Amino acid sequence: MPDFSPSQPQSQITELQHGLPPRGFLPKAWIFSLSFWPLQIGGWCFFSLIPIGVWLSHSFADPMVRWLFLIRPVTGFLITLGCRPFCSRIFETRCSLLRLFFTILLASLVIGFLELQGSLLLGHFLGIEQTESKAQGIVSAMLLMRSGLLFIWFVLYFSLKNLRRSVELERRTQDAELQLLRSQVNPHFLFNALTTIMEVGKENAQVVAVTQSLCEYLRFSLTQGQGQGEDRHALNEELEALRSYLEVEKTRFEEDLEYAFEVEVAAGRARVPSALVQPLLENAIKYGQRTSPKPLRIHISASVTGDQTSAMLHLTVSNTGSWVEPHLANSLGTGTANLRRRLQLIYGDDASLKLSHAEGVVTACVSLPTISPLPPTRSNQSPDQSITTP
Repeated sequence: MPDFSPSQPQSQITELQHGLPPRGFLPKAWIFSLSFWPLQIGGWCFFSLIPIGVWLSHSFADPMVRWLFLIRPVTGFLITLGCRPFCSRIFETRCSLLRLFFTILLASLVIGFLELQGSLLLGHFLGIEQTESKAQGIVSAMLLMRSGLLFIWFVLYFSLKNLRRSVELERRTQDAELQLLRSQVNPHFLFNALTTIMEVGKENAQVVAVTQSLCEYLRFSLTQGQGQGEDRHALNEELEALRSYLEVEKTRFEEDLEYAFEVEVAAGRARVPSALVQPLLENAIKYGQRTSPKPLRIHISASVTGDQTSAMLHLTVSNTGSWVEPHLANSLGTGTANLRRRLQLIYGDDASLKLSHAEGVVTACVSLPTISPLPPTRSNQSPDQSITTP
């Protein structure tokens, strides 16, 4: 008798079902309490204690030097506030760390110089003049101080943004795993029950085939989300599980359902996030059955464009039928919104999810950068990479 036991450790399932974080997971909920405005206002207010102390202690007799110290918190607050939207755009481009370092270094020097010159001009306009010759050296040193402070602000901004994105991705991955596990009353009981059904109905080839397909799909579903962070697997692994899923649906709908796969070999080996195709396929079946003439036709295709350094995976799930507005189908809006947000967290602006409807066909197209494909092996290749229809 085949062994259909899920490979996911029961201890981890128990931990998650009781609300316990997986081993190795560090709670980082405090990250989300750090919003921009409290840090921005609090940081510059704390920094203002330095120029206020310089002003009150008369550490510098030159009026211009004291003016430059006093005006710094105000100009720093306004300049960094103006830089925020540009920093957010740069962050979403997900540029390399080296490129980001030189970008913020150059920006700090240029902005620091312009801010210092503007403060000097404003001081002269207000009638504040430099009275000591040695103060010129102090003014020059303030350029480095201003640029250095801006550089520190940029580093803190991008570091906190990156930390928030990492924690949000980790939390969403854990939430998805918890949602999956809540639907499993007892995975071992379920697999044992399916094995019993196969034993009882072993004389009926269709019962055995459907049960086998269901077990293969459930095994893949239960193994998702075992690792920390966002798991990746070869696209073929999910497509083979969904092939089993479609075989079960085919038995249910019979002639009312037809499906086909068209997957390039390179696309099948591309590593993708977990549960990439499943929500799109579930929407295609659910809403296609409502709006499509019989039979419902589903087509799944995947291809790769570009070279190894800039390869893009293009995945398409299309079905006959008409478009269902998200406000009329909450699960459709939630499923696509969650998938789009996951892609944004993992790939930034490099990935996209587009939905379209034309000539009686609804199409969902996902484009994302591919991780270096696995070397071609038998285990990674689908039995048939051309168009197949049951």
